[in-house]
Amino acid sequence: VLVFCTTAMVTKLVSELLSELHLNVREIHSRKPQSYRTRVSDEFRKSKGLILVTSDVSARGVDYPDVTLVVQ
Repeated sequence: VLVFCTTAMVTKLVSELLSELHLNVREIHSRKPQSYRTRVSDEFRKSKGLILVTSDVSARGVDYPDVTLVVQ
């Protein structure tokens, strides 16, 4: 599952809310270091059941071929 948010702040908020529901979630946005974003992106590609919450800017042009649901 890939969730797009409009800003880094909204991305963080949505990620925290999903985490409170005990869901397996990661967030990437422009305020995270590039090394962290790359690691989380790779983890998302390899994982089943991981929810990635991202800002539009952070995920623009990135291909995740096995995504089953996109939320905007």
